[in-house]
Amino acid sequence: MSEKKRRSGKAARRRVLFCAVTGFLAVLFMLLCHRAQPRLIRYLDLKVYDLMLTRPREKEKEKEDIPLSARELSPVLVDIDDGSLAAVGQWPWPRTILAELLARIAEGGAAAIGVDILMPEPDRTSLRPLLDRMARNHAISPRIEGVPDELMDNDVLLADVLRQIPVVLSTYLYFSSPGPAAPEDAAPTSGGADSAGGALKTLSLARHRTPDGVSLEDVLLSASEANSPVPVLLDAVRATGFMNNIPDEDGLMRRALLLANYRGKPQASLALAVLLEASGRRTLELWLNQDGIEKIRAAGIEIPLSGSPRMPLAFRGPSGTYPVCSAADVLEGRAAPDLFAGKIVFVGSTAPALLDIRATPFDSEYAGLEMNAAVVDTILSRRFVTVPSWEPGLQVLLIAFFGLIGIPFLTSSGPLVYLLVSIALFWSTCCVSWLSFQRGLFFSPVYVLLTLLLESVSILLVRFLLESREHRALVSAFSNYVAPEVVARIARGEPVRLEGEEREISVLFTDIRSFTAISEKLRPQEIVSLLNRYFSPMTTLVRQSMGTVDKFVGDAMMAFWNAPLDVRDHPALAVSAVLKMHRVLPEINDEMERDFGLRIRIGAGLHCGAAHVGNMGTEDLVNYTAIGDTVNLASRLEGMCPHYGVGLVVSDAVAEKAKVAFYWKKLDKIRVKGRRQPVDIFTPLPLEEARKRKTELELWDRAYDCYAAGRFGEAGGFLAELRANIRKEGAEPEKLYEMFETRCLELAFSPPREWDGVRAYEVK
Repeated sequence: MSEKKRRSGKAARRRVLFCAVTGFLAVLFMLLCHRAQPRLIRYLDLKVYDLMLTRPREKEKEKEDIPLSARELSPVLVDIDDGSLAAVGQWPWPRTILAELLARIAEGGAAAIGVDILMPEPDRTSLRPLLDRMARNHAISPRIEGVPDELMDNDVLLADVLRQIPVVLSTYLYFSSPGPAAPEDAAPTSGGADSAGGALKTLSLARHRTPDGVSLEDVLLSASEANSPVPVLLDAVRATGFMNNIPDEDGLMRRALLLANYRGKPQASLALAVLLEASGRRTLELWLNQDGIEKIRAAGIEIPLSGSPRMPLAFRGPSGTYPVCSAADVLEGRAAPDLFAGKIVFVGSTAPALLDIRATPFDSEYAGLEMNAAVVDTILSRRFVTVPSWEPGLQVLLIAFFGLIGIPFLTSSGPLVYLLVSIALFWSTCCVSWLSFQRGLFFSPVYVLLTLLLESVSILLVRFLLESREHRALVSAFSNYVAPEVVARIARGEPVRLEGEEREISVLFTDIRSFTAISEKLRPQEIVSLLNRYFSPMTTLVRQSMGTVDKFVGDAMMAFWNAPLDVRDHPALAVSAVLKMHRVLPEINDEMERDFGLRIRIGAGLHCGAAHVGNMGTEDLVNYTAIGDTVNLASRLEGMCPHYGVGLVVSDAVAEKAKVAFYWKKLDKIRVKGRRQPVDIFTPLPLEEARKRKTELELWDRAYDCYAAGRFGEAGGFLAELRANIRKEGAEPEKLYEMFETRCLELAFSPPREWDGVRAYEVK
């Protein structure tokens, strides 16, 4: 008995030691992760920041020596919205309308006006350019008498207004390394001041405190080019500001870029420049340290920046938080008389058609116009959030402290103590982070929480290793027969029902073209190797898109979506998976050509509908699969790929359910073998590719509509035009177009008695 107790105690001590070592390894792993800063954890840091951003507003700090109060300067937006575009006309408006709009805002007593609109080209609606174009293009030399020379140019009229009011115009900077690249839709345009050799309005630094070895150019993003207002407008204003906004790595806007370097001179953002203009102080003070920009002082307010020229924004809420007035109401005199008095006013657009939309933690559609208001509001209310320079060191200490203090409790305590200790450690970490954020310091609890989580889970797994062996054996046994998703349900204790259930699913069949001929050229071992290399990435794509791989039959694969678990938008996910298969196929073919001297082509068929899904087989051996007409039709559609020369054929049911995600190119209306009901078939194209092929696809749609209506001669004409256009571009027409041109020619010479547009196929 004593020997048994001794062995039991020794085993218990061994388990405790093993658990303690596991805990130490978890802490060490998280310390290494903190040093490496993996992207996933950086992403979690951002999401934690988003959660804390909704904290209650703090009391405003004591006003410094700013001459105007935050309440007086609170931002107001003048929105060129859809209603304004409908009332005034399409964009861009003549500069005379902008001049009238800005003049009316200034008459309302605005402290400063920021124009969040680029004006890099002369106004083409001015009389002088119109007369020049008429003379150049039509050899007409009209004369207009009695019009003063200054009225011949709308830009001159706008410049006259700008000289009289406190306005800041927008520029767009094109950053070179190490700054981010400019967006593709913001390519430089000719005619701006920068392209003409003019200079932007630069900041004046009252004090520039720099430690040894650090320069302003080292810490600011550098721009080599700028898209700026035309010279006549640029000369008329005292200040310009760049409108660039740089999102975080997850695509959300959380911080505003306040300063940038343009050809060795500092540039202010539009919001910062407008604030300086409103305060009457057009200079700022800047402090640098070894980490970058420590802080700046603008309009009498110290702005902490934590080493980066990007300031975290204290958003007050989603889009619509700040007062907004329609530009049409301002132009027509319907705006409240005191709306702009003493306020900072930003003029821009929230119209979706003008594409000035951002995503923020509060709103996925937050206008760039409102971003400027959020910057000014953050500065004026002094609701700053900073990451102190000592934060990384504190993170390391807390990871080690919380990790090590939890090991004794987690290695030997019972379930209740285990749970209470875990909750206490988690809660205390979150409270420290929350209280720090309330005081304007962001300390992310993610690393400490992940340390505790990893430690708790790893020790728990070790402690219950014996109990889990039987469970893992059961899961391993079922993994040989059923899909991984079903294994997960078994692991959660759900009963397995052999009778299955009726569900709507998306069913996919894929097949390697001419695989029999390929097999004749290879040895059996090479065929197995080829199929393994092909199926591995394909099944990965199916599972990544929430699909279930059902079975492999030779070179064919069957998969389905929305079973056994519900999958939202499963038709679109299935289509995306197949398109990704075709995108990765060239890489697979490069390996195939190198190792086997051949390249493969694949076809796929996809249909969505009701099917019986469940475990089919016996009590001892089951297979989770789907049966029914939906499965049969998907298989038939896969066989249609060679006929139409496409890599994916889908039914009208799939096209209807995923219509907004892709462009659907109509292929035909067919009746497959074994099925009386005809089906419309399509092949999907990415929306970007469809836009590039717009003319081709429009001609094809016309041709097919004429074909379906029985106007074969007219359809043939469109197809001939389509063929000519494609060959003019140096390409060959698709097999689909050639097939329909031949088909229309035959039907035109021998018209059918009854025409329903259905093509019957008697082969699988």
